[in-house]
Amino acid sequence: MASAQKLEKAAKMLLALGPERAAEVLRHLDSESVEKLALIISQTPSIDAKEADSLLSELQKEIKKQQTELRGGKETALEYLKKTLGEEKASAYIDRLQQAELHRNFKEVEEYPPESVAQALKTESAQMVALTLAQLTPVFAAKVLKETEPAKRGQIAARLARLGKVSPEILQKILESLLSRLETMETQTWDDAPGEEKLSEILGFLDADLEKNLLESLESEDPDMAERVRSRLFMFEDLIQLKRDEIRRIIESVDDPNVWARALKGVDNELQRHVMSSVSANRAADLHQLMDEIGPILKAEAERYRRIIMQAVEDLDRDGEIFLHRDREDLVE
Repeated sequence: MASAQKLEKAAKMLLALGPERAAEVLRHLDSESVEKLALIISQTPSIDAKEADSLLSELQKEIKKQQTELRGGKETALEYLKKTLGEEKASAYIDRLQQAELHRNFKEVEEYPPESVAQALKTESAQMVALTLAQLTPVFAAKVLKETEPAKRGQIAARLARLGKVSPEILQKILESLLSRLETMETQTWDDAPGEEKLSEILGFLDADLEKNLLESLESEDPDMAERVRSRLFMFEDLIQLKRDEIRRIIESVDDPNVWARALKGVDNELQRHVMSSVSANRAADLHQLMDEIGPILKAEAERYRRIIMQAVEDLDRDGEIFLHRDREDLVE
């Protein structure tokens, strides 16, 4: 940080000196220092006489002869370098420095997910996408290309192969536009399918028959949406997909045998066996006995107790203590 501040101060001093004197100073510096100072000068909009006076108080008289505002920018840097290196070398120097700076600035784009960058470029022409990808690292550019529309990839690749030299000014505008879109996208926390998620949450609080009827009705209207909603649901019957230690954790959370005895009424025998085998033999025997003692109950009553258990299941899933089937695709063992 201190070194950067010193370089910035030195560059402003050169601005205050003016082209002739600055060129004399630059002739005595090594090429690396000249490059760094030239880049900072090209990025410095201006300094006023007051700032110059504080930097170069011993040259106060000379500074007052300068314009009230001493301008920086590419043209000023080029003028200084021409006097030091000659016109041809100076132009090449500035172009190379600006290209290097642009590549560094494009690294900001790589801080975003590739899919977000692809989305931000979705409406751009193949030529514009190719120009952007050319400024990114090959690995990241490949990831972005993979996320673009398949039909557009060939066009982008063709234009990438034919790319020539592009002015830094154009690339800077592309970068600014892209970063602006990415920043806007980042502030928008859109849910992929808020309506579908909300519907699945509502269905989770309905009894099984009504849930089934609604899903069948939705399927007749939109089969794909019905399947997506089903995939979001985790129903009582799906407990059979959980591991035994997860079933035990749920039983610990709902530690009332009366709830389980009523909730297991009328369910598939395989699910009953799965739950019973997850607890001790004594506890399983007690649960069987309680179910027999309770006798037949209304289906609505059984559903009510199942919802108590499913609420605990959702809470444990949210806390990461168990993992429902919809999350298992992301796990490895």
